Amino acid sequence: MDLSQAVELSLPANPVPEGDTFEAKLVAMLQQEGKSMGDMKAVFMCLQPSNPDVSIDLVTAIGKLVDCCNRALYTPSYRKLRVFSGLRPVPPGEEEFDVWMEQADLMITEWQCNDAEKRQRIVESLRGPAADIIRFLKVSNPCATATEYLAALDTSYGSTESGADLITSFRHTCQEDGEKLSAFLYRLDKLLHRVLLRGGIDAAGLNHARREQLFKGALTDDVVALRMRVMYTLRDPPSFSQLMRAVREEEHWV
Repeated sequence: MDLSQAVELSLPANPVPEGDTFEAKLVAMLQQEGKSMGDMKAVFMCLQPSNPDVSIDLVTAIGKLVDCCNRALYTPSYRKLRVFSGLRPVPPGEEEFDVWMEQADLMITEWQCNDAEKRQRIVESLRGPAADIIRFLKVSNPCATATEYLAALDTSYGSTESGADLITSFRHTCQEDGEKLSAFLYRLDKLLHRVLLRGGIDAAGLNHARREQLFKGALTDDVVALRMRVMYTLRDPPSFSQLMRAVREEEHWV
């Protein structure tokens, strides 16, 4: 069997849309045949020694193509952080630190990658003095994690309150007159993550602390808060997204 026959036998029965890239067509073909990129590379490597018509250059090119497709297949796109430099006043196109930090704290939990990649993505968003802070941190602590990167930036640009001060403030945060419970919950969660960054609470205790203060700080005549107490007091504390969804659904019906 020559190379052209081997390729023809692997062609999918259903054509792939013309707008797709060659890499997408190749991946679709292999998926339909139940094969992987590694299988394809092995086929061409086996063909080369026994078939003089298959050159070493062709096998090498196929190998590079397979590697390229593997990278495209297993490296998903990600939402980038906005730029932050630490300069005052804030240059056009950049974010205030509190806004940038909220986004960064959320993104490092959403990014499906290892810590080294998370650190790289944080560094990509930094300019000027902010980038220098991380550069100095890497010199003093080459093993610093992405969370430690954010902590170093928070130390330089965030609030000067300690973790103990922030957790005390959190414990005394209450719902304001006319404020929806969902808005109060959002305000609580923002403060709670500042407490986490400053070491005032462990990540394992976030859900419990959030639920406890939501019930404690809510207005006594808030009907939605009353329903939430009945629903969640005897259950395991829900995550922020679960609790927010339940609160918003109750607000809709009430």
